Amino acid sequence: MSRICVVGSWHLAAVMSACFADVGHKMQGVDDNVDAIDSLAQGSPTVFEPKLKSILTRNIKEGRLAFTTDFQQALKGVSIVFLAIDTPITAEGVNLTPIWNAARKIAASARQPYILVVTSQVPVGTCEMISNLANEANPQVQCDVVCNPEFLRLGTAIDLFRHPDRIILGAARIEPAKQVASIYKPFRRPVLFMSLREAEIVKHATNAYVANSVSFMGEISQLCDELGADAFQVSKALRLDRRIGKYAYVKPGLGFNGGTVARDVKVLLSLIANVNKEAPLLQAILDVNHRQNCLILERLKGIFGDVKGLEVGLLGLTYKAHTSTLRNSLTLQIAKQMHDAGMLLKAYDPIIVADTLDPAYKIRMCQNMLETVEGSDALVIMTDKDEFKQLKLSDLAKAMRNRVLVDAVNFFDPQKAVAAGFTYVAIGRGFKWLSAPFQN
Repeated sequence: MSRICVVGSWHLAAVMSACFADVGHKMQGVDDNVDAIDSLAQGSPTVFEPKLKSILTRNIKEGRLAFTTDFQQALKGVSIVFLAIDTPITAEGVNLTPIWNAARKIAASARQPYILVVTSQVPVGTCEMISNLANEANPQVQCDVVCNPEFLRLGTAIDLFRHPDRIILGAARIEPAKQVASIYKPFRRPVLFMSLREAEIVKHATNAYVANSVSFMGEISQLCDELGADAFQVSKALRLDRRIGKYAYVKPGLGFNGGTVARDVKVLLSLIANVNKEAPLLQAILDVNHRQNCLILERLKGIFGDVKGLEVGLLGLTYKAHTSTLRNSLTLQIAKQMHDAGMLLKAYDPIIVADTLDPAYKIRMCQNMLETVEGSDALVIMTDKDEFKQLKLSDLAKAMRNRVLVDAVNFFDPQKAVAAGFTYVAIGRGFKWLSAPFQN
């Protein structure tokens, strides 16, 4: 098996290091974030991911995985280096400063020819610039760059890494790409070879297509709510169409958040603007998504009229149900809308320690679900955490002041919610809200 270095310390780097080690590769993780590296060295990932901690711990114990902040030590005897630095999101797309810094450190530390595999999310043309930077920074050591875009999702990353739909490898020369393909051989998945720019565009195009599907279904959901049709029945029919498929992103509900999907749409818009072209479809995706993510505030205004001073409980703050990160959390984006409208917010999330939330969000963190519900005018369920599925509607109703339940993840049966005394708010269920008797 190969000796491989992974540069980075957040989600992608941890998952990649753990999964490669688990199939027998000798893995060395490196990053200059001392706290993150110390945590990983103890088997504790910097962000929660199901199965990840146990895989890290096992492979560290068995000697296949180690972490350091010393780049020269990490690259010693290594011919393949994965660049898995997280790229921060900006209003325009991405901030590539961490990528440039890491590429320079790798080049300065390399003592033998190496393949630099870029898995970080980067705009088209970045891999060519990384290649130039690395070879100019250390002309004595040859660097070949391979673009290997990742398609992981928080909460299901381990299974997706082990069983990807395909492995994309872009390179200027086929030989380095084939060497990288050999590392993935234990996973027995199809490999597609292409150019650097083609591989970069695959990542942008994939996320833009997903974003288009989400926004499309958002508009269909709103139409269904106006016309009294259930968008979930529409979605079921769409998935059975072979031209669309059972895995299509056509689930009714809120839009996507400001994470990787939005980032790639913005990157494509920027690239198109740079060649003096227009992309009305891509811009419409973002516009529709913004409207979709304003629906909760609109529904609450429709029910209460004046929402200033309204006390609202939020269940679920993280980016997704089975992760601990708050980065790009849709709940926090919507919470800002509510706060700006004058609402008083409190929240509970079983993964988030109460005193770790930034006070700037203006959300009072609660110790449990009951504290979040008690005295609230409205309760908003934002993530489909298993713990929330155990909620009893009758208990919730008794604890609240005004019984408005906003079910953003469609946990509950509308009729049962209304029978328990709630005004039930949903998206795509054929109504804006229901209260006894059953009418809009």
